[in-house]
Amino acid sequence: MISKKIVGVIILVCLSFSVLSAQNPDSLRKIIYSDKKEESIKSALELSSFFQYQNTDSALKYVNLTIDLIGKRKFPDLRYKAYIIKGNIYEDLGQTDSALKYYNNALKQANDLGKEQKIADCYNNIGRIYKKRQLYDSATILYEKALQINTEIKDSVNLGVVLNNIGNLNSEQANYSAALVYLTQAGEIFESIKNYNYASYVLNNVGNIYYFIGDYDRAADSYYKVLRFSKEINDLVLEAGAYNNLAITHKSLENYERSLYYLQQALDIYNKTNDIQNKHKTLHNFGVTYLSAEQYDSAYVYYLKSLEITTRINDLKSIGETIGELGEVFMKKNMPDSARIYFEKAIKISQSIKDPLNESLCKYRLGVLYLKQDNLKLSEICLNDALNISSQIGVIERSMDIYSYLSKIYEKKGDYKKAFFYYNDYSALADSILGQENKIVVEELETKYEVDQKNVQIELLKKNDIISQLELKRKTLVFYFSLVVIFFMLISIVFALVTNKRRKRMNEILLKQNHEISEQKEEIQSQRDEIEAHRDLVYNQKQDIEITHLKISESIEYAQVIQESILPDTEILKENVSDFFVFFKPKDVVSGDFYWWANVENCTVIAAVDCTGHGVPGAFMSMLGISFLREIVMKEYITHPGVILRKLRKEIVKSLKQKDELGAPRDGMDMALISINHETNIMEFAGAHNPVYIISKTIKKPDNKLFQMYTLDGVEEKLLEIKPDKMPIAIYYRMDPFTNHEIQLERGDQIYMFSDGFVDQFGGDDKKRFMYGAFRELLLKIANKPLETQKEIIENTFDYWKGTHEQIDDVVVLGIKI
Repeated sequence: MISKKIVGVIILVCLSFSVLSAQNPDSLRKIIYSDKKEESIKSALELSSFFQYQNTDSALKYVNLTIDLIGKRKFPDLRYKAYIIKGNIYEDLGQTDSALKYYNNALKQANDLGKEQKIADCYNNIGRIYKKRQLYDSATILYEKALQINTEIKDSVNLGVVLNNIGNLNSEQANYSAALVYLTQAGEIFESIKNYNYASYVLNNVGNIYYFIGDYDRAADSYYKVLRFSKEINDLVLEAGAYNNLAITHKSLENYERSLYYLQQALDIYNKTNDIQNKHKTLHNFGVTYLSAEQYDSAYVYYLKSLEITTRINDLKSIGETIGELGEVFMKKNMPDSARIYFEKAIKISQSIKDPLNESLCKYRLGVLYLKQDNLKLSEICLNDALNISSQIGVIERSMDIYSYLSKIYEKKGDYKKAFFYYNDYSALADSILGQENKIVVEELETKYEVDQKNVQIELLKKNDIISQLELKRKTLVFYFSLVVIFFMLISIVFALVTNKRRKRMNEILLKQNHEISEQKEEIQSQRDEIEAHRDLVYNQKQDIEITHLKISESIEYAQVIQESILPDTEILKENVSDFFVFFKPKDVVSGDFYWWANVENCTVIAAVDCTGHGVPGAFMSMLGISFLREIVMKEYITHPGVILRKLRKEIVKSLKQKDELGAPRDGMDMALISINHETNIMEFAGAHNPVYIISKTIKKPDNKLFQMYTLDGVEEKLLEIKPDKMPIAIYYRMDPFTNHEIQLERGDQIYMFSDGFVDQFGGDDKKRFMYGAFRELLLKIANKPLETQKEIIENTFDYWKGTHEQIDDVVVLGIKI
C-alpha cells in the first residue's frame, strides 16, 4: 500500500527479553579461569550475553564454554540460561533448526526446575520460531500456552509481550480484527504499568494494521500516541520512527505539506543523533513525496542529498535505487537524454550487486522512455529484459504493464499477431490482479466492519443507554458493506465483459488474417477485392468520424454561445466603478473559469471563480455556480461574502451529493468574492483558495497575518494581498465558516481578482510556471497605466510567456478601479 519506492520505516515489532546484563568483560574473563567452578560458569555465561548483540562469534564461543564447564554438573538454572542465549544467537543468525533445538532443551530444563515463568518464556520463544517458519497453527498453540501461564501467575509484562506476539501472528495471516483485539489488550497492560517503551512498540503495530487496511485516521491516532510516549521517555529513536510513520500516512492521504513537515522533524533527530542510515532513507522519502506532489525540482534536490550519503557509505543498493528515481524525475520533466543516462547507470549498478527488483524497474522505465521516442527496437529489447526478470522474481503487476507496452510496440510495427499475443497475456494478468484486488478490498472492508463491531461490543458493555443507536449503526454498516461488495462485483463483471469482447474482436481479426494468408496464392484477385472493400470501409468510417466531429464541434460551439450569454452584462459594472477590465481566456472552447457580478441595493458583489476541470465538464460546473450565485445574491439579497461562500458550498455539496469519504469525488470551486458598499467605499472579501490584490498609494496594512504588503523599487504604489481560507467550495476535511475581511478603500484604488490559470502556466526558457511573485511584480509595474492598457499588457505577457507551450488551464483576471 505504500506507493512508489518510499523507503520502509513502518515496522512490525515482536517483543522479547534478554536473559542477562553483563558486567565489565575484562573482569569476567579473569574469573572464568578461577578455581571456583560456579563463579567461572556464571562469568562465561555473562560474557556470552554481553557479546550476543555485538559479536556473534564471541557470543557462541562463551556460551559453548559455559555448557562445557557445566558438563554433567547440575546447575540447572545456569544450563537453562545458556540454552536460551544459544537459541537467541541462532535465531538472530536465521538458523531456525538450531534455535529450535536449544529452545526445546531450555524447555526441558524449565520443566525440571518447575519454574512456570521460564516454561512460559520457552513457549513464547518456540512459538516465535514456528511463526518465522509460517507454521501458524503450531505457533498459536504455543503462544496460548504461554498466555495461560502468564495469566495464572499474573506476570503483567510477559503477558503483554505474549499478547503482542499473538497480535502480530494474526496480522501476518491478515486476521486484522483479531490482531487488533490482542494488540489493544497488550497496549492497555503496558500503559497501566507505565511501561511506555513497550506500549509504544505495540501502538506502532496497531497503527501499521490500520494503515494497511486503509484506515488512515486511526493509523495516525496510534502514531500520534507513540509520538507522545516517545517524548515522555525521551526516546529519540521511537520519536523519529513515529514522525516517519506519520509522514507516510499523510502522503497516502495526498496531504503532502504535512508529510514534508513530519519528514523534517525526523531528519532533525537523525542529524542530532548522527544516524546516517536513517538520514539517507528520510532524504530519499523527501524525494518520493515531492515526486508524488509533482514538484520535480525539489524531488531532484533531495534525491541528490540522499545519493551523496549513500555514495559516502558505499551503499550500492540504495545508490542504484536513488539513481533510478532521478531518471524518473528527468522523464517526468520531459528530459529524455538525461533520464536515459540515469536509467542505464542504475541498471549497471543493480546488475553488479544482483538487485533484480531495481534492475527490472529501471529497464521497464527505460523501455517506456524509448517507446515515447518511437524507438521501437530499443524499447522492445528493454521491455523484454524487464519482463524476464519480473517473471523470475514474481512482480506480477509490472509484468502486466510490460505486456501492455509490448502489445503497443507490435501494433505500431503492424505485427498484429504478436500484438494480440501480448494483449492476451496482459488481459490474463489483468483479470488475475483484478480478482486479487477485489478480494483484498472485500477483506479490508470485512476487517473494518469486524473492528467496528468489536468497538460496538465494548461500548455496549460501558453504555447501556445507547443500545438502540449502536444497533442502528450496525445495520447501517451491514447495508453499506453489502452495497460496496455488490458494486465491486458489478465492476468485475463489466470489466470481464469488456475484456472478452475485445479478445473476441481480436480473435476474429486474427482468424481473418490467417485465412487470407493461407489462401493468398490461390485467391490474389479475391484478396485485392477485400483490400478495396477495406479501403471503402475506412473511407466511410472517416466520413462518419468527420460528421460526428462536426456535430460535436457544433454542440460545443453552441454551448459556448450559451455560456457567454449567462455571463454578466458589463453595463452593470460600468454604472458603479470608475473603470474595469476582464481578461478571459478559456483553454478550450468552453471554460471552467468564470466571472460574475450583480448589484444589490447600494452594493456590488463581484466574483472570479475557478471550477474543477476545464472544457465541457468545467463549463457544466460554471453554469451550476452562476445559477447558485444568482439564487443566493439576487433572490436572497445577501451581500456578506463569507455567508455567500458558505451557502454556495452547502448548495454544491448537496447538488453533487458529495460525502466526506476517502476516494469520494470532491469537485467544486476555488474563488475570490468581494462586496463593495458604494456609500462608504468599504470592501468586504472572502476567498476559497484564491486571494484578492489591492493596489493603492495610500493603503495601510492591517495588523493581521492574513494581510501581506508588497512593494517594488521605483514604484509609488503598494500591493496589499488579502489571503483566502485554505478550503474549496466543495466537501473537504475542514468545513469551517469562511473568514470575512473588511477594508476601507479610497478613490483611485485598484482591485485585482483572478483564477490560478495565469500563474500556473508553463513557459519561458526554463519551461517553469509563471508564479504569484512574478504576477504581483507585473501588476505593480503597470499600476499607473489605464486599465485598458493594463489588460493589453497582461494578455501580451501571458501569450509571450506561454510561447509554443500548450495552455494548461482556463484564465480569468478582473481589474476594477474605485
